[in-house]
Amino acid sequence: ARSYFGPGEVNALDRLAPEIRERRFHEYWTLKEAYIKARGMELSIALDQFCFDLDTDGAIGLTIDASLDDHESNWNFWSAIVAERFLIALCCQRHDPCTQEVIVRECIPLVSHRGKAVPSSTLRTSRLLVESVA
Repeated sequence: ARSYFGPGEVNALDRLAPEIRERRFHEYWTLKEAYIKARGMELSIALDQFCFDLDTDGAIGLTIDASLDDHESNWNFWSAIVAERFLIALCCQRHDPCTQEVIVRECIPLVSHRGKAVPSSTLRTSRLLVESVA
């Protein structure tokens, strides 16, 4: 994290209890990977040029360096733990009005598929999404 993440993310990790630090590291990592993929720029973006804030319960904050010619309000994020041990992160370009929704499905190819509830205790969404619903 010290080699690649922004100072705010490193400080946030340092403040966490050791038993939850690894999970938070993976939350940051999967969100960073989702943003880079959504931008279509692969690893040409340095991971410390955009930083996530996960300190607010259930909210994902984002700060983007001006050199990336982008703005936080352009993106929506979702992060959740599914199937008890798998962390997922999604990023998509935001459109107004914001009506985007994520549906998680459990699929067994050629056998079955069904909707899957994501425990609210593991779900995070962009601060902009939280504010637009309130």
